[in-house]
Amino acid sequence: MNKRTYFLLALLLLWGAVAWAQPGQYELRLTTQAIDCATQKAQVNVQIRAAGQQAFYLGNANFRLRYDTRAFAHPVLLNQLNLRARQGDDAHTLTGSVESGMAGIVSLNVFYSGNGIDMQLTDNQWTGIATLQFDLMNRTDDALALTWQTDKQFPKTVLEEVLPAAMGNDYTTRSARAAGVYYSLNLGPFSAVCPNEAAVRPVTDALFVPEGFSPNGDGVNDRFEIKNLGGLSARVKVYNRYGTVVFSDDDYKNTWDGTLANGQPTPDGTYYYAVDLSDGRSLIRYMTIAR
Repeated sequence: MNKRTYFLLALLLLWGAVAWAQPGQYELRLTTQAIDCATQKAQVNVQIRAAGQQAFYLGNANFRLRYDTRAFAHPVLLNQLNLRARQGDDAHTLTGSVESGMAGIVSLNVFYSGNGIDMQLTDNQWTGIATLQFDLMNRTDDALALTWQTDKQFPKTVLEEVLPAAMGNDYTTRSARAAGVYYSLNLGPFSAVCPNEAAVRPVTDALFVPEGFSPNGDGVNDRFEIKNLGGLSARVKVYNRYGTVVFSDDDYKNTWDGTLANGQPTPDGTYYYAVDLSDGRSLIRYMTIAR
């Protein structure tokens, strides 16, 4: 058998292994990294591992978490871990996260934009994906819980694995299967987690930041208005979808009417804002401007 035949045979065997290998199967868990009772913040690790012995390469994913806003609020992405992306790309975002009333959903989006070779192997050891930060809002005896949305609940947690090409830098993806194991996080009541803080820190649960406004001059919802700040101060930055700052104020007084620095109105559409409060809290969310 000549070298060419050996090469073709090896190529066919590699292709067959990729094509016929069983899809990866994963488990997820949440763990506590840190609790800061002084600022009333909790840092939470999102971790993944392969179920059984079937290791795979981590691709795109949407990890969805459910929480009660009376216990947790205002999720922020603190750290991105263990995922390959091209230089300058964001591998993780919280786009699509929703917080309304007493219910919140975190949508941790993971994007693989590597070259099909530089990939993150997921084996049967727990691997960190990201660190999230939440404000601890609970002041009752209710437990503080973060719960996974599974692959059977809407909005679903879904994950893809990367299948490297037999040759070159190309790759394909396919859905990985959930093992049915989602380790949620239960911290116990706030009074037990931070017993010395529960009675002294002022309650600011009623803080309201709008999901949008309509600066059309009709006298209704014409300004970006943060309500119930109390004695807190707020630093505000608003970005367009390209990441350009369209408004900034280090001591915001509810004055922005959607006008740019050049006096022109902002185009209607989706923007995102970062609000930093003087008590240490940070809020990063999307909003809509519609006239």
